[in-house]
Amino acid sequence: MSLQGKTILITRATSQAEDFARKVVSSGGIPVSFPTIEIMDPDSREGCDRAITGLYMYDGLIFTGANAVRYFFRRKSALMPIKCIAQVVSEIKTPGVPILVFFRDCTHSLSKIAPTGCQVVGLDWAMDIAEGTAMVVLAYLRNFPFF
Repeated sequence: MSLQGKTILITRATSQAEDFARKVVSSGGIPVSFPTIEIMDPDSREGCDRAITGLYMYDGLIFTGANAVRYFFRRKSALMPIKCIAQVVSEIKTPGVPILVFFRDCTHSLSKIAPTGCQVVGLDWAMDIAEGTAMVVLAYLRNFPFF
């Protein structure tokens, strides 16, 4: 779709507007950045941390956007790194439904992710496939020996 000559108001946070502005320009539009939100860390994480470590008390979670999901899992992973993945896998496990686990920059954690109960471990694009496969297989064998 051509945006030729159209002025497009971009209300995303400054840190997220640049890529979208480039797309507007490449489609012939004129981007105008007008951030309506600022994404930043809170002064205190105490309440958030208390809620995250007490997730077992909730029936569900509602996220209001991609930023909320990103920050929630970043903080949860910082508090409970691999335990977080294992807990989510165990809670959503359904017979006949495969679970795939992937997150960026996971190279350092592959040997810990493999035994969480997921059926598929996604490799970071920067990792050598043979090396990643070997790490996952070895971790699986260490945790679930056949002999």
